[in-house]
Amino acid sequence: MDSGRVIFVFALILQYFSCTVSFVWTGEINLPQGKVRGKVDWQNGYNAYLGIPYASVTKRFQEANPAPKWSGTMFATNGSINCNQYSELLKTPVGQEDCLVANVFTPIRQNNDLLPVMVFVHGGGFDFGSNSNLLFNPKYFIQKDVIVVTINYRVGAFGFLCLYGTEATGNIGLKDQLAALQWIKDNIQAFGGNPNTMTVFGESAGATAIHYMITTGKHEGLFDKAILQSGTVLMPNKIDPNPVKTASMVASKMGFNSEDPKELLEIFQNASTDEIIKASRVDAKNQPLKLYLFRPCVESPVIENKSFITAYPKQLVDSPICDTNLDIILGYNNKEGIKQAGQYDSNGLKNLNSTLSDIIPENILFTNESEKEALTEEIRKFYFKKGIDHDSLIDYFSDTVIMYPSFASGNSLLSSNIRLYNYFFKYDSFRNLYKSVSGLPQKPGATHADELFYMFDPLVFNLVPLPAVSPTPEDLKMINTITTLWTNFAKRRRPSSCTTADWNRSKKGDLQFLQLDSEVKMIPLPNPERLLFWDRVYKRYSSL
Repeated sequence: MDSGRVIFVFALILQYFSCTVSFVWTGEINLPQGKVRGKVDWQNGYNAYLGIPYASVTKRFQEANPAPKWSGTMFATNGSINCNQYSELLKTPVGQEDCLVANVFTPIRQNNDLLPVMVFVHGGGFDFGSNSNLLFNPKYFIQKDVIVVTINYRVGAFGFLCLYGTEATGNIGLKDQLAALQWIKDNIQAFGGNPNTMTVFGESAGATAIHYMITTGKHEGLFDKAILQSGTVLMPNKIDPNPVKTASMVASKMGFNSEDPKELLEIFQNASTDEIIKASRVDAKNQPLKLYLFRPCVESPVIENKSFITAYPKQLVDSPICDTNLDIILGYNNKEGIKQAGQYDSNGLKNLNSTLSDIIPENILFTNESEKEALTEEIRKFYFKKGIDHDSLIDYFSDTVIMYPSFASGNSLLSSNIRLYNYFFKYDSFRNLYKSVSGLPQKPGATHADELFYMFDPLVFNLVPLPAVSPTPEDLKMINTITTLWTNFAKRRRPSSCTTADWNRSKKGDLQFLQLDSEVKMIPLPNPERLLFWDRVYKRYSSL
């Protein structure tokens, strides 16, 4: 990245702060931890309480301690705290280990009615991301009279190092999220929120995390409404079957050779945060499925009341969910695979002809090499009979990474009598910022995470410099549509109302989708022949 573009990004950030330095303090909020004041953000129309600790990290790779207390009044204005990770923007490690904070946003209002609460869990492949208000500015939601809370959780090795039989039990980042939800449940009433009307929504890894909570029963007592945007536990790369091997590989890049969990724990405990982050980096060019190393794991040994994930995703999804009070929105974008396909250059496309088996979903289990070869040829005939190009790869990655896992997860939820609403986002404009940096910006449609920019009003893009994109009248219409549907769901469990399109619930054997585009309408299951192809594959082979 050239220095001029970096300066431009920081100019945008400085411009943002210069526009918001003139503010007044909110009234004082009394929490069990201490007193807190936020700032009244007149420009965005909300009170912002930024960087409030919901727990504290005192020991690496272990569960967090209860929220810290303070004396006096905390002035909660730091909305850009990061957990340790690599910054693509700065090309360097950033963040801190004690990073477990929540940002709370409330409407500027006078009445005392308790408001519905919406908690957002960010994505990032369990490897990066934060709750920064520079990216997740919730002003569009706040205009609908709800409270929004965004949370941090540990990512990468710091959140997902999994070493069997050691103190690094794994899934610490998921346990951070549970601690955050409990803190919100216990404290949100002080901010004017209703602790009994909580909706949790997340995108990509954030949605996967929420789905893990639901399939393990960890959600009970915390929330009964969830929105899963482009993420479920059945995504092929959202469980690590060999976490000790992963740790050993990263340790070798730091100069150590060991496969012993206890030795590896000592190596990671003694390494600096920068050493761990740099050793965890992967070049995704022409291998987008290998981008993120540390992921959730099946914990072993199982510790009662402590372990989070105790079975592989397929087993979790196949087990009935006993909580019949759940309402869920689940959906995805029409060209999810642009994200992965855009990582391939011309040489990468050419090489895929001989390495096609490398992109078979890694959660499929084969008993011998001939089975893998047979499936490779079946995939070639179904997706690539005219050759491998970006368009065919977009369909392939859309189906295998997001769409089929969501299809299978939705059918499973319906089997447990969960009330399910499905959506299909395909709106396209210059505000589709993730597509614009995907390597394939000219392709029509919406790629992974593009919908976020019709929910939040970002001021800086986390990976590469981009100017703020002012919404057009059509964009504002889509923004209003999504935030109205999402907040209706948070308020009354039913997303549609007299002012929106009817959104019918899906039924067993009949998935119905609300298509979010210039015309909002109900449609049948998109691309059924492609999803049924994978349904046959997964029924033929065992999977994780």
